[in-house]
Amino acid sequence: MIARLREAGPADLPLLLDLYLRFEPKAAYQGLPPHKKATTRKWLTGLLGEPSNMHFILTLDERVAAHAALVFYPDRLESQEIIIFVHQDYQHAGWGRKLFLATMNVACHRLKLAQVWLSVDWLNVPARRLYHAIGFRPVPDEEDPWGEITMVRPLQCRRCLETHCPIFTAELIRGPIRSPQ
Repeated sequence: MIARLREAGPADLPLLLDLYLRFEPKAAYQGLPPHKKATTRKWLTGLLGEPSNMHFILTLDERVAAHAALVFYPDRLESQEIIIFVHQDYQHAGWGRKLFLATMNVACHRLKLAQVWLSVDWLNVPARRLYHAIGFRPVPDEEDPWGEITMVRPLQCRRCLETHCPIFTAELIRGPIRSPQ
């Protein structure tokens, strides 16, 4: 299996549209991914078309298996939201973790962000465990009535800047990559 991690942009809309049309369950979290093809295309076009956002895809044998993004908010200049979707056929195999860490690497080393944040469904225990293991912590008093929690992870850690990061390294966004197994 040939695996590649790479940056993505507006030209990758057809590949990402294919990923999200195959993705299940639909609208499971915050209404994403949308149910209908037209709505999915509109959502992706807006997400990919925002020049401040950065996107990354993981392809396995030329098919997109996962998509991650750093989503820019003008009122949070040193902090961006990190999102990730891993197609159900590739979940629980370590691929999502590789893509997630590579995306965090860009946020820290290239963008020099102070932190990244995300929202996660309280019931999504595997995701919460992964996020906790790589340094995310819940934001106190930010749990909402729908069961979502906000988690943050500081970047620019002293240990990382002085030696190397124990969580992710600069070599992650390169292709091809080895299987996580």
